[in-house]
Amino acid sequence: MKTISKQLAALIAAAIISSALMPVTGEASDSKDRKGHNKVSMIVSGTLLINDVLQPIAGENFAASLLRQKAFGRPGRADIDVYVLVRGDSGPEAICPQDFPVGLGISDDAWVFTFKDLSQLYARVETTVCLDPQNGEQFVSGVGEWTGGTRRFWNVVGGPMKQEAYASPQSPIDPLPPGSPPDFRTLQFYSTNGFIRGTLERE
Repeated sequence: MKTISKQLAALIAAAIISSALMPVTGEASDSKDRKGHNKVSMIVSGTLLINDVLQPIAGENFAASLLRQKAFGRPGRADIDVYVLVRGDSGPEAICPQDFPVGLGISDDAWVFTFKDLSQLYARVETTVCLDPQNGEQFVSGVGEWTGGTRRFWNVVGGPMKQEAYASPQSPIDPLPPGSPPDFRTLQFYSTNGFIRGTLERE
């Protein structure tokens, strides 16, 4: 995974340079935000709680997971909560990287960014999930758009958003319920590292 380490190091360096151009507070000012089409460039790190128990919803099977991350970069430091809904019956719509050859499916993700001044920024993202079967690590790549926000981001009406991340398993799989098939899994924690890129479009 040397390429992953180099890529993340480059992203961290870019975010540090980006944040150095911000005001001392680490947040972009209100006047700068309201010019529109501001670039978003952040590195993220956090914890993913994966739930592999599929539940039928409207005729499809889904598994709900929760991702919590810290973000650093432009437009500021933020806590991120992501509700991940994996469509269990769907195959990936994109080709997975060579190091992650197994496609696990597509997830529909709802993102909430909460910044230091309590401004919030929202996004919806469709994510392809790929697996390295040798070590359980995952690569995720998603595209979506910003859907709104509060306070500093009250007038965000759209704009593209892209995210990529790597997830490594950090906890043993929960004990299997009696009678479960051998490949059945319930809950597992993953550590995640990645980046977010995008552009905010405003009214």
